Amino acid sequence: MFDAFIAKQPAVPSSQTNPVGQTQRIKRTRSLIAADIRRARDMVLGHVEGWQYTIANEMRANAFYDFFVDTAQLEAIVDAIQRALAGGAGADGVRQAAAGAYREGTARAVDNLAGLSSDYPRKAVQRLADGDVLRRATMAGARAFEQMSGFAAQVAKDLSRVLFDAVQSGENPRQTARIIRDRFKISLARALMIARTEITMAHRRGRWDEARDAEERFGIRTMLLHNSALIAGRTRRTHAARHGGLFTREEEAAWYSTDGNAINCLCSQTEVTVDKNGKPLFGEKLIARMAERRTQFIAAGVEPGST
Repeated sequence: MFDAFIAKQPAVPSSQTNPVGQTQRIKRTRSLIAADIRRARDMVLGHVEGWQYTIANEMRANAFYDFFVDTAQLEAIVDAIQRALAGGAGADGVRQAAAGAYREGTARAVDNLAGLSSDYPRKAVQRLADGDVLRRATMAGARAFEQMSGFAAQVAKDLSRVLFDAVQSGENPRQTARIIRDRFKISLARALMIARTEITMAHRRGRWDEARDAEERFGIRTMLLHNSALIAGRTRRTHAARHGGLFTREEEAAWYSTDGNAINCLCSQTEVTVDKNGKPLFGEKLIARMAERRTQFIAAGVEPGST
């Protein structure tokens, strides 16, 4: 039975602007991803600069560059792009970071639940060594790696069009090089978005899974207290509107699966023990303060944002 004498508040994040708190992991993967992108870019530019060609209508604006490059050479470059990105340190770094974020999410849920219920017997150290947690963390990492592999394939496909079009259209090599640099800049932004999204979602899943397991094994009913990153000019109104709200795990998962809510999101969730009617057993004053903060933030005017 739930211990009614425990009066500890749910352990909400201390940061009001980055409640999910995965900044360091994201920073580490950023440098790895950027290095992979830079190497792939320089490799492609090196090939383009080495192409031999003749020029027709050289003195006109519509000069045609006839490259001595065949399809097999272009396909080899495209394959090299995909290998460089999918097999680089960045993709593996995102895999490791997502797995680590999942374990951290699990540990935070363990510590929070242990402080809220005497029916919850677990310790973070022992729980993180559990086979189920290790398997789920590995799966979170594998999912992130798969997303990065898909990204690598898409970049290769995109650059394939650029390279083939350049050869077929007789494009000026300098113009082709500029397009390649621009495409890799866009690719870097996309890769970082994937990394941020996968790492933060892995952290949330760690918490959700532990809360679900606590309910199934120990009968501890919980809902999730939504902690939004309330940043003026950045926080999406739909995200701010959830601050201080109580949701089921299914509701949060469904919300994150729609409208791009998971992309670049800094929100987190904290487990709150509830009775059979879904009423919080602890933390009502905390929840009321968060709801008030939500009202104030939205009333001040939430600009469209990406967080």
